[in-house]
Order: sequence, then structure tokens, then C-alpha cells
Amino acid sequence: MFKIAIHAEIEELVEFSWEIQKNIETASYPMDRYKSKQDMMDTMHKYLDMNPQYPDDTVLVLREEGKPAAVVILEVEREACYLQTCGIYTLGNECHVYRELMSWCCEHFSGFQLYIGLPMENDNGCKAAKDAGGKQVENSEFLRLDYCDFTPIQSELDIRLLNYDDFHRFADFLNEADKDVPPDEIYWNAERIREKFDIWRIYVLRLKNKIAGCVAFLNPEANKEAGEIMRCCVVQEVLSTQILQTLLAKGIEGELAEGRKYILYSVEIQNAIEREAALQTGFKRTGSYVCYQIKCDRTIA
Repeated sequence: MFKIAIHAEIEELVEFSWEIQKNIETASYPMDRYKSKQDMMDTMHKYLDMNPQYPDDTVLVLREEGKPAAVVILEVEREACYLQTCGIYTLGNECHVYRELMSWCCEHFSGFQLYIGLPMENDNGCKAAKDAGGKQVENSEFLRLDYCDFTPIQSELDIRLLNYDDFHRFADFLNEADKDVPPDEIYWNAERIREKFDIWRIYVLRLKNKIAGCVAFLNPEANKEAGEIMRCCVVQEVLSTQILQTLLAKGIEGELAEGRKYILYSVEIQNAIEREAALQTGFKRTGSYVCYQIKCDRTIA
């Protein structure tokens, strides 16, 4: 069974996990988080520390005959009943490992939603997630745009950085955009963005004095050089590659001016217009992402 790791185990767990994460066929989300073993070690230590904001974040280890058989880095947001794997490392016997993980989560976080992110090239991991009861809620391509690959676009469209005083208008726009999506398939809804507005930079498109589109950047505290686009959408009436490309470009121009060196973006496979707009803006494909959602309301046999 899985157990919470201790700091003294971290060096051993990194040695086990490092090569697994470097191989696209066994890796897991996030793909480009670690530049070195030390980065991975520092991250695991951080997840074991009692972070006042996220005190339940943890690292789990499954041992067989005393040796690591699986390691999981787990983010926990108790108020949102939300669990996210930020690393799930195993070599072989994936179905057993994922079922053991579900059993642990059901025991400790009953009623929560668990999200497991993997590259689609990790066939065994994807199969194991589905066998453990996972529902695919995202199938995306990872894109990246570096500072040197970006060319600004001239446009007369009214695109500006959102201030908090106008958040209610943005919330109305986003709630309307998300109205047909099941609530448990969206984590960053308007209310959660409002609660953590200080970690967001959101550029909005205004047409006829109404918000008609947005590109929303999440800027991680741990990496000031990176920006990540979490949402990019416009109202159906003006949806086009050109409008999306202009919106993306204006947002990226603002973020690069703030000192970002590169921008990350995950685009759903079926969103052909959004993908084409991103590629025309200068993004390049770096990988893939499949996310599985599992409700922790039962013990996996």
C-alpha cells in the first residue's frame, strides 16, 4: 500500500523517479518541471513541508520488497475537494499501482475528485487510469513560445489588462462561456479565479463596451520566467483564427514586457481554430497531455 514519504527517503525516491520522468512513454504531468535531479529533490521536499496554504500536499511511496515500486507527488486542495497528481512514477504493473493509489485516496480523501495528467504516449499509464475508473476530461497538445519566436501584431481591437474592479463583467462572460460544461470538469471557474486574482493576469477583448473574449495567464510564483495560458476564448459571434491570434499576441506582448522568457499553452485537440491561432502566433508543439478524472468514493478492488 502507499504511504506518505519522509524527508530521509527523498534522495532514494528521486533516483527511482528521474529516468522514468525523462522517458516520454513513462513520464507524467508536468513534463518540463525539472531541469535536474536537484530540482526534483527540492520539489519533493517542498511537498512534504507543511505549507500553510496547502498543508495536505504530499509525496507517496509504494514499496515492494523494501524497494520503491511507485512514487506519487500529490497536490491537495481540501476546500475544493480537489486532488492532482504532479508526478506519478512507476515502472511496470501500472494497473496495480493506480488501483493502490485510488484505494489510498478513497481512504484519506473520500468524496474528492482526483485528476491524473499524462502524455498520451504513456500508453500503459493511460490504460491504467481508465481501468481504475478514470474518465478522460482533457486531450490536449502542449505548446511553447519563446521570446525570440514572437512577433507583435498591430491591431485596433480594444484588448486590455483586466483590473479587479471589472472582474464582475469578466465573471459574467466566463460563466456564459462555461455554461454547457459540467462544473466538475472545470477547476479554474470564475469564483476560484476571483479568490486568487493576484496570481492571474487576464487580458480581455471589448466589443461594444462588453467583454467578448479573454486570454488568461497563470504566473507561477516558483518560476518568474514562465507564463502559462489557462484560458483563451471569445464569444461565438466573433470566433475566428484572426481574432484569437490577435488576442493571444496582445496578451503575450504584455507578458513578455513583464519579463517572461517563454509562454506555455495547452490546447484541446478538437479546438482546431484555437490551435491554428496559437501556431500562427509562434507557438511550437512540445508534447501532449491527457487528463483523467476519478471520483474518490469507493475502494478499488
